[in-house]
Amino acid sequence: MPLPNAGSETMNERAAPAAGSSLDDLVEVMAILWPGARVTEGAGPGKSWLVLPNRRRPRLLVPASPRAARNAVRRHSAALTPAASLARAVAAFGAGALARLPVVDRVSLRSSAGGIDEFLSEAFGQEVMVALGIGKVRANRKPVLAVFDSDGRPLGFAKVGHTEVSSRHVSGEARNLEIVSSHTFRTFVHPQVVRFDTWNGMPVLVMTALRTPAWQGRNSRWNVPYEAIRELSEAIGSRESPLRELPFWRRAEELAAALRSDDVRKRVERCLRKTERRHGDTIVRSGAWHGDLTPWNIARSHGILQIWDWERFEVGVPAGLDAVHFVAQTYAWQHGFEVDRLLEGVIRASAGSHVGSNGHAAGAAYLMSVALRYLAASEEAGGEAILDRALVTLGAWEKALDIED
Repeated sequence: MPLPNAGSETMNERAAPAAGSSLDDLVEVMAILWPGARVTEGAGPGKSWLVLPNRRRPRLLVPASPRAARNAVRRHSAALTPAASLARAVAAFGAGALARLPVVDRVSLRSSAGGIDEFLSEAFGQEVMVALGIGKVRANRKPVLAVFDSDGRPLGFAKVGHTEVSSRHVSGEARNLEIVSSHTFRTFVHPQVVRFDTWNGMPVLVMTALRTPAWQGRNSRWNVPYEAIRELSEAIGSRESPLRELPFWRRAEELAAALRSDDVRKRVERCLRKTERRHGDTIVRSGAWHGDLTPWNIARSHGILQIWDWERFEVGVPAGLDAVHFVAQTYAWQHGFEVDRLLEGVIRASAGSHVGSNGHAAGAAYLMSVALRYLAASEEAGGEAILDRALVTLGAWEKALDIED
C-alpha cells in the first residue's frame, strides 16, 4: 500500500522526528533522500529494501541483496560484549538468508532521477547500493547510509544533515575530520573524507569505511585507549595555561548565557562561578579531544584503534577529558545513568594517573563541558530526548562542587 511521502518544505522547516521510531520515520527520510519518489510497503518494482528486524520495530533498511544485507547488519552499530558479537554474526547470516525470501517485511521505491544513491555513485565512481538507519530519537538524529558496491561489498558511509540541528553536526564533523586528517597518528585510524558537499540543500558527508573485525575479543572495547587519547591531545594545540584561559572555557560561558530556562541557567551560573573559584587558576596541559570517545565509538583491528563519530571533536580542552568521558560513560552505562553513578565514574577516572596531576580540575572541567553540551542540546528541536541526561549531568556537576539543589 502507498506510504506517505515528504513534502517540499525547506530544511529549516523539517522538524526532527518525533519520539518513538516507526516505519513512517524511515519512509519520511526515504522521501527526502529520493525526492519525488513513490514509496510503497512490500515488494514492488524499482529498488527494494528489507525492514529489519520487522515493520513493528524498524531499525534498519537493508538492500535486498544477500551480501549487502549481511554486511549492513554486521556493521550497523558496535557490539559491546562477546554475546552481542555472536548475536550480530547470527543476525548478519540470517539477513543474508532473509534477502532471498519474499515473505520478509520490505519497502520499495520507484524513484525519479536525482536520488541520494546517484550522488553517492558519483562520489565513489561506481554504481552503489545503500542501507539506511536513522538512529535513536535525539536532537541530532540524522540519516546514516552504509554504502556498498554492486556486489554488496562495503565502500563507506554517508551522513545527511536533513534538519537544522543535524546539518550543523554533519558540517562540523566534516571540518573536524579535515583537521584530524592533517596529522599522522601512530595509535589510531579514523574515516577519511571522500566528499563533503551540498545535495538538495542538505550537507552530505561521505567517508571511507573502517574495516572492523566482527570479533573484538572479550574486553577489547572496554579497555581505555590511553595511548590514543594522549597522542591526539598532544598532536593538536597542546600548551599549558590556567584553566579559565582555555578556549573550552569561553565556549562554556557562551553556552551558559544562551540557555533559555531561567532555573537551569541560574544553576549553571552557580556551578561556573564555583568551578572558576576552585580551579580557574589551576595550570593545566591542554590539547584536543574526540569529545565522545566510548566503547561504542571504537573498535580494534590488528592492534590499531579505530575511532569514528568525530562530531564532538574540539581543540583547547584540558588533557585527559577523553579518558574521563570514556570511564564515566562506561560506568554509567553499566550501572545506570544516575547522578551518583556518573559522579562515581568521573571520580574514578580523575583519580587515575593517566589524567595527570590535576585530576580534580579535569573532573570538574569534564562535568562542566558535558553538562553544558547536553543542556544546550536539550533546548534544540527534538532535544526533549536528552533532557533527563542533561539534568543528571548537571546534578553530578553540582554534587561534585557540593552545591545543593
